[in-house]
Amino acid sequence: MTIAAVIPTRAGARTTTTAVRIFPLHRITTEQRALLCAGQREAGAVYSACMQAHKIARQTHDPWPSYVDLHHLTKGRHPNLCAQSVQATCKAFDGTIKSTVANRKAGNTRIRYPWKERSFQPIRWPAQALQRTRDGTRFPLGGMGKHRRYVDLPIHLPRHAGACQVIWNHGQYELHVCVTQDVALEVPGNGRGCVDLGEIHAAALVTDTGTGLIVSGRGIRTIKQGRNRAIGELQKKQARCTRDSRQWMKYQRARDRINGKVERQVRDLRHKGSRLVIEQAKKEGVGELYIGNPDGVRRHKTGRHHNQRMSQWEYGTDMRYLKEKGARAGITVRTGPERSTSSTCPNPSCRHKQKVRGRRWVCRLCGGSWHRDLVGATNMFALAFGNASVVTVPERQNITYRRPGPVGLRQRGRAGNARRSRPDRGLRGTTIPTELITSAVGHPPLPGNARASRGRGPGARTMGVRDGHGSARAALA
Repeated sequence: MTIAAVIPTRAGARTTTTAVRIFPLHRITTEQRALLCAGQREAGAVYSACMQAHKIARQTHDPWPSYVDLHHLTKGRHPNLCAQSVQATCKAFDGTIKSTVANRKAGNTRIRYPWKERSFQPIRWPAQALQRTRDGTRFPLGGMGKHRRYVDLPIHLPRHAGACQVIWNHGQYELHVCVTQDVALEVPGNGRGCVDLGEIHAAALVTDTGTGLIVSGRGIRTIKQGRNRAIGELQKKQARCTRDSRQWMKYQRARDRINGKVERQVRDLRHKGSRLVIEQAKKEGVGELYIGNPDGVRRHKTGRHHNQRMSQWEYGTDMRYLKEKGARAGITVRTGPERSTSSTCPNPSCRHKQKVRGRRWVCRLCGGSWHRDLVGATNMFALAFGNASVVTVPERQNITYRRPGPVGLRQRGRAGNARRSRPDRGLRGTTIPTELITSAVGHPPLPGNARASRGRGPGARTMGVRDGHGSARAALA
């Protein structure tokens, strides 16, 4: 189950939000699958009828049909769907038109009005159409009276469940249910914070209390890299087959399984990572949170490999999750530009601009050295809250490094020990004093270990010092 969207509402004396939970429909019978497929075809026909009516009105410069007009147009013409599902489909189409108008007025002219017919559409039901049974929930389809058809799913919906819909996603059906959740009425505090989004580090949070949080995104990147390799191999095999043949369909089902699994894993890790950011903000008493929008990075062409990573970077999803979870926690979350924040020295007396290389931000003018992502989050305070909000980069002992969740075992090394990816703590290239290594491991480093801080040299693994981490970090803590 995954929360996917939040809409603020009022319920009596308490403030609530409407969230979406996802239930995968793994164990449904062939008959139920056929009924859902027929219902989606009928919903596609309803959507296509609404699209054609609206398209003709646009081409002839006639008044656009409203929701009432669309309802009268489709009333009684689609027997494989119940009347409430037909109305819900018309309302969804009307909402698409309104959102398109709003986006085009805002300057996003790339968004087009609906112009293409759809063979399938999600089946939508309002809350009053659902029937709770002892074994699950009954969803009505077409027909009238005793001839009405139903789909009984073994899913017990939450108590405050609302409208729901069944969609087809990567080779399986999913049930999306709207549920209401309470919202915190009290603001955590008057503090401020900024978040810098990234691919290697999913989020870097800096607060005006002098603390920082870095959430690793390496696990998400590893999962996507494995997916890209697997899909590439299947595409090579699929290209040698005749389209829509049995072997071609076999490879297509394998691709759907891989894409579905990766989507669920990435969605879970992004939810957990955004939750860590909001929990840290609540702990530090942050009442206003600013998120930098890195949309401009996709406009730079830097080769097919990096372009693929940028195209698969779901920073819009991260911003949406942070807004949703921040609203439930009583935190005001807003987004804005982050131009030049990652290339400007955070030292107030320097402010030198330069290109960044590596995970450490080392100023060539003043010699300061900080974590790259924390520099970007710190420089956002001037953009978000004005030049008067001067915040320094958090000290090393005030920085927390977290993984959003377990990713799974990676390939095994020679010794048979499973290796796990760990977050980059920005210590590569730094020199660890010999005294600290001696106090941590009990003996001085072996000769020839001059590059132990970079994980190289014969003594790095003997002493347990790798990439500047390991036992030496215990002495630095």
